[in-house]
Amino acid sequence: MDRFQRYHGSYLLAPILDITSDVSERECMTICSTNRECLGFNYYERKRDTSVYYCYMVSKTARMLPLGSFVLNFTECDYYQRHCV
Repeated sequence: MDRFQRYHGSYLLAPILDITSDVSERECMTICSTNRECLGFNYYERKRDTSVYYCYMVSKTARMLPLGSFVLNFTECDYYQRHCV
């Protein structure tokens, strides 16, 4: 079973493996867990007339990327880093 560490209000600028829309956070975790290359995901709420949720699966972690790749205070997004157990 994989676990995910949530970084509230954060976004990781990492190579995107796949984007899925209209999924819950739990569904996004399941999708990421089934993809070996997925090391985390950005869960983003885009607000316009109605809210749409996006799951951006990424192939790198914050430690694998240059300083400045981790964006803080991004209120519409949470970053989840995968931890295999």
